[in-house]
Amino acid sequence: MELSQETEKYLNFISSHPVASLQEKQFSDIYQDLINILGQHNKLYYIDSTPIISDSQYDELFAYLKSAEEMFPHIIRSDSPTQRLTYQLQENFQQAEHIIPLLSLENSYNGDDLTAWDESIKRLYNKQKEQEPTSHEITYVCEPKYDGISIELIYKNGEYVQAITRGDGYIGEDITENVKTLLSVPFYLKDRSLSLRLRGEIVMTKKAFERVNKEREQNNEALFANPRNAASGSLRQLDTSVTAKRWLECYVYQVLEGRPDGMEKHEETLDFLKEQWFLVFPWRKHCSTIQTVISLCTDPHTKETFDKKEIDFDGIVIKVNNLSLREILGETNHHPRRAMAYKFPAKQVVTRLASVDWQVGRTGILTPTANLEPVLLGWVTISRASLHNAEFIKEKDIQLHDSVWIQRSGEVIPYVVAPVINARTGKEQEISIPEKCPVCQTPVVWSKTDIHIYCPNATCPAQIKGKIAYWVSRDAMNIDGIGDSIIEQLVDQKLVKNVADLYTLEEPQKRIQMMAMPLIGQRKFQLIADELRKSKNSALRRVINGLGIQHIGKKMAQIIVEAIANKGYSEKKDFGVEDLERLLTNDEFLRSIKGIGSETIISLEVWFSNEDNKQMLDALVKAGVNFSIFDLRRKNIEGKLSGKSFCITGTFEIPRKVIAEILTKHGAIVVDNLTQSTDFLIVGNDPSSKLDKAKEQQNTIIIEGLDKLETRYPFLTDDIQPMKLFAEQKEKKKKEMPKQQGLFG
Repeated sequence: MELSQETEKYLNFISSHPVASLQEKQFSDIYQDLINILGQHNKLYYIDSTPIISDSQYDELFAYLKSAEEMFPHIIRSDSPTQRLTYQLQENFQQAEHIIPLLSLENSYNGDDLTAWDESIKRLYNKQKEQEPTSHEITYVCEPKYDGISIELIYKNGEYVQAITRGDGYIGEDITENVKTLLSVPFYLKDRSLSLRLRGEIVMTKKAFERVNKEREQNNEALFANPRNAASGSLRQLDTSVTAKRWLECYVYQVLEGRPDGMEKHEETLDFLKEQWFLVFPWRKHCSTIQTVISLCTDPHTKETFDKKEIDFDGIVIKVNNLSLREILGETNHHPRRAMAYKFPAKQVVTRLASVDWQVGRTGILTPTANLEPVLLGWVTISRASLHNAEFIKEKDIQLHDSVWIQRSGEVIPYVVAPVINARTGKEQEISIPEKCPVCQTPVVWSKTDIHIYCPNATCPAQIKGKIAYWVSRDAMNIDGIGDSIIEQLVDQKLVKNVADLYTLEEPQKRIQMMAMPLIGQRKFQLIADELRKSKNSALRRVINGLGIQHIGKKMAQIIVEAIANKGYSEKKDFGVEDLERLLTNDEFLRSIKGIGSETIISLEVWFSNEDNKQMLDALVKAGVNFSIFDLRRKNIEGKLSGKSFCITGTFEIPRKVIAEILTKHGAIVVDNLTQSTDFLIVGNDPSSKLDKAKEQQNTIIIEGLDKLETRYPFLTDDIQPMKLFAEQKEKKKKEMPKQQGLFG
């Protein structure tokens, strides 16, 4: 299923299955899919700069996942985007680690959200301090929320040394040389004695955006959709001279590390940053109460003010002003508790619905697309928009020639929100739901499990084209030179009927027929032939993903390959398609893989039981496609703990995730759940039932506390002791804070 269709499926699922009524099994069955979907959208937004859903749709999926996890906390996985953002790195730049994580912010959309956040801050503070509420002493600073690229800037002894993209918050891309070209990033600080880690946002102004797009138009290059995408693309240029010509600006708004002593307020850090020659946006408001914050955020004049600025803003960030209080509030793995983002309402405009096209995807789903009277929305003239599905059309009573609201949040694919009922003239007509596939004329079927209509014909040309497009795509076999127009001709001229047929294009008759196609000469054909030959030795994860099996996307394919490798098959030189089929239809093996649910297992069983799919696999093998190249992304770390597995339970002097990082650094495997194969259980205060389970097992060794861990493995002391000392100093600072600064009574 295509990502947009899968996303649509779950957006409809969550609208009809409120979290309060959700059963644990229901959530367990969709949990991995939700993680995968959000992860892929993270990558599209942060790395590829080509988002395909609106911010509000993403937030809706994220909020649902977060609420369901709170209801069933024992299910939570460490790779959930609520714990840590995923899928946000590309391969063109070296990776670099954030010593202090660059976490995202929780979003709010109304006064109730902000009030709840304010109350949670006060509850947490009062619980920590064990005293009467002192809410009147908590104040806030409001700043604009940039729609740009978040980065970390690092200065040592007053000199600029590194810039890192946010990435997944923990690891980003080293873009040091590109950021050097930005005039707003100083090479030296005013105070040369300072060493700082800073967080900021790189943006492109509206005037610069218009200038860049005008130049690209003159050069017959594709235009950028909006300033954020333009800034993202400009930062990721391998040629720094290109970045230098894009007029990017960097606004800095946070000191991550190195703040001078004596600063008590966030406002003071902003003034300090300006003194050190950084670009700090001048708009900010101090609010003494959350009611003042709400009034500011919801006042239409505030958004109007930002709309007139030269920079795109998509909301307001509300931050706790007192820096010591921030230390007490702490953070989750996903977001700091000290700040909240208020998102402006999505962009909408009214236009007229002229007609509807029904498109057939590679899975057979028929998706309606609205043809509109062109209208300007954001930075783009909109003439087409998504109508979601047939059920949506019926539910909203959308008709031909209706005036309709179009929404385009986050500058992504626009979609129809609803008709303007009171604008009807009586000339509107009902939208016909197809009874036959518009491509192959096969009668459509309504799904019994979701809200879609399908073309059941697996040989439908539209489905074949979609499957081939997916096979050659970047995330699958990464075959260059075979674009949509070529795929269209290959299928229409019956040169290919499945992905395996691509590898027969060098046959003499097909070669002659293909070279007679428009825009395909000897050179183009040779490029395609070379790419196809190269793809035969692609990594197994790419092959599995490229097959287009429902519920098996890029990440799940990687998890499956790692599970196969862990069983020792990566050492089997003659591992082939028979081995793959046997494993992927083995219920016991599949259920042993963390993250695979019942729907995925059923999907694999159905796919491999299809005779056409089996014949295609045989044809791929005959063509020379290799099924034995594991090429694991996460190489085994050689270290003193290689081959040993650890599980952790209870609380310690330092966070459990830090303990896990230390163990992993030395080659260990750290697992969330205790099994018979787990070598060690590290036990802290208030352990869970894992301790009882470990006592029942003969294979698992129990290590009580970090001191015992250091005694067993002395080489860990150099990693553990500095973290213990840091934690002690932090705790001491918390306890002394009221006395030293006279805060909060």
